[in-house]
Amino acid sequence: MIRVFFRELMDADGGTVLWHCVGGKDRTGMLSLLLLSVLGVDRETIISDYLLSNDYYADSIREIYDRTYQLTGSRSLAEDLSLTRSVQCDWIEQAYATLESRYGSVDRYLHEVIGISDADFTALQDAYLITP
Repeated sequence: MIRVFFRELMDADGGTVLWHCVGGKDRTGMLSLLLLSVLGVDRETIISDYLLSNDYYADSIREIYDRTYQLTGSRSLAEDLSLTRSVQCDWIEQAYATLESRYGSVDRYLHEVIGISDADFTALQDAYLITP
């Protein structure tokens, strides 16, 4: 899936590419982390962007919590189920930690496992970044 994603981006050569999943935060979040890394976005910004999902889904998170609590009377269950729509900093930090412990870095993972070359990095940056 990740190789196909990057192939689609390279084939689009700067054109619009839509990627999504049901919640838009798990698989999509990981693909976004990888793409933003290729584009040279710093880790702090990537994490901050990821955490914006909580703002975007705030109403939905609250609705899930309220409805679950109303039906079950369990705050614990309501909290657990509302997590299905939210994100936590620990989750993206764990993604980074896993990539770094197994491969040394995100870039190395992209090069060695996904097969993105230095030329591909440059082509993606040229296609998707606006430079002055």
